[in-house]
Amino acid sequence: MNATTRKEIQLIIEILAGNKERLEEIRDSEVEKYDNMPESFQEGEKGEAMQTWIDAIEESVDNLDSAIDSLEAE
Repeated sequence: MNATTRKEIQLIIEILAGNKERLEEIRDSEVEKYDNMPESFQEGEKGEAMQTWIDAIEESVDNLDSAIDSLEAE
């Protein structure tokens, strides 16, 4: 791999890390909103939808972590 390609991959890693950080902020905000909901709302349709989104964001964060780790390992 040449220097130009390495620089491009490093830029991609930085972009992925930034996106991961933003997703973590969104997740934390949504978790806080969920935690502040009355329990009856948490167990209702809106709460379940929020939890589904929180889980999807968490999975995306994990996937970005794996992608970053893979690129850094090379």
